Amino acid sequence: ILAAFGVMGGNASAASSGQYEYGGGEYGGGKVTICHHTGSKKHPTETITVSENALRAHLAHGDTLGPCPDGS
Repeated sequence: ILAAFGVMGGNASAASSGQYEYGGGEYGGGKVTICHHTGSKKHPTETITVSENALRAHLAHGDTLGPCPDGS
């Protein structure tokens, strides 16, 4: 599914994208965990779960696949 969004490659130590997906269904109604970059100095990132349908837009503005490294 993520190949359609151009989310391929990465390094061998990175977790697979499948670890951060759940749900799913015939029409791609699953959810994906991402690290949302807020732009705030006080709380710069937040781990959120979004629809697969929203993933492309989030990645396009700098969010990253998987939970935030700082646990936020």
